[in-house]
Amino acid sequence: MDVHEAVAALKAGLAGNDRLAINRAALALIAAEAPLGRTWQAVAQALARNGEIGAAEQAIDRYVTAEGASAAARFARAALLAQMGRLDSAWAAMATLPETVPDRTANAYFKGSLALDRGNRDAAEHHLRDALTANPQSGPTWLALTEALDLADHPALAEQLEQAWATPPADPAERANLAYAVGRARDQRRDYAGAFDVFSQGAAARRAIDGAARAASPLAPATAADWPAELIERTAASISVDHRRMIFVTGLPRSGTTLVEQIFASNDEVCDGAELGLFRLIEQDIGGSDAASFQRWLDRGGNPDELVRCYLYLVEERFGPTGRIVDKSLEASHYMGLLLALFPRAPIVWMRRDPVDCGWSAFRAFFARGVNWAWDLQSIGRRLAVDDQLFESWTHRYPDRFTIMHYEELVTDPERQIERLAEAAGLERSQAMLSPHMAKRAVRTASVSQVRKQINRKGIGAAEPYREWLGPMIEAYARASAAGLPEPPAQP
Repeated sequence: MDVHEAVAALKAGLAGNDRLAINRAALALIAAEAPLGRTWQAVAQALARNGEIGAAEQAIDRYVTAEGASAAARFARAALLAQMGRLDSAWAAMATLPETVPDRTANAYFKGSLALDRGNRDAAEHHLRDALTANPQSGPTWLALTEALDLADHPALAEQLEQAWATPPADPAERANLAYAVGRARDQRRDYAGAFDVFSQGAAARRAIDGAARAASPLAPATAADWPAELIERTAASISVDHRRMIFVTGLPRSGTTLVEQIFASNDEVCDGAELGLFRLIEQDIGGSDAASFQRWLDRGGNPDELVRCYLYLVEERFGPTGRIVDKSLEASHYMGLLLALFPRAPIVWMRRDPVDCGWSAFRAFFARGVNWAWDLQSIGRRLAVDDQLFESWTHRYPDRFTIMHYEELVTDPERQIERLAEAAGLERSQAMLSPHMAKRAVRTASVSQVRKQINRKGIGAAEPYREWLGPMIEAYARASAAGLPEPPAQP
């Protein structure tokens, strides 16, 4: 197609959320070296959302060229590289930019966040302190700094943070970030009543920003009963693509999934891992993640092997062609039917944790996206019950497909439990797996600070100092557990 046709096809693809159409049109524009000017940035972002890392880099490079390699364009390139998991490349790109681009606060904050994700706490602290010098009320900066440091050991910083909170910024997003930072600092200093108060204010701000209705509604559950066993087994038997590269880890956020990912990634045979989110793209191609949508896709001539090839291609785009990869994407339990059908020979670890500890840990965590239910205690209680019911449903039907790992057992008896993890994944247990905090790799989740520490038991009973305020969550959990999941719809 010529440039005009490709531009029209790209617009149509974006309007229709058609991943394949977007990719075809964007690749045609890249090959033609089309004179798109600033539009190249939007093309790069669309390709990045679709997991096309290599093509997205080509598109953002064309944007930089079109902008005359301006500092602002190079900053946009660094931001996109970080978004795509290219943290080392983003770090190198930032080193070439003036400290005033896009402004001193944003520049120093971005470098501090990159350093924290890359495991360099000294550099993180240095840049984050610089950001606070430029803007003492920067909520994101304080939030990152409370990940990098225990403010119980830095009383002057803790006092500075409290002063910032005394006159919080007017911007709701900045104020929400600052509230969670204050909550962490007070928790570190064991001011539990004060911490709960500001965590609640931060959660309320997040609900106001993103919509209370979305925050209060857990995803619609899809249990084993929603998926005919015959459909899963027939599809699994048809898969011929070798997918043994993959290791899947599921469980609620804050249940220990990042720790398990870090343990696996400490093994030399494992290249890396992340919250990949690639099933979102598979679901988009199918038209849904439920059994009925999948069956309709098959009836239209869909080939399950092609979905597996697509997934593995996108994994290779992110991590290269060699080494095992851990996918610990959020809410994997909600597309478990697809996962079991398409990846029958891949190990699946399902993490479990005491529900009150897990729920409280979710409430106090600042999730950038994808966990809106964590901003309301009753919503958390319902989501805890849904996860219990999903777990019971799937593991009852397919007991041999899952390795069930309890967080409390993992941190209490790591040697034995890590042996189980290695065996489940077909790995030789290495000494490095017992010291996952030593792994030199990027971690980009709400658990970034925890997995940089030695395995410990501090997370056991984490909710106890707050239990008197957690009644709404505990009561909602009990009610939802007693009610059970709604009856599944009749299968066509």
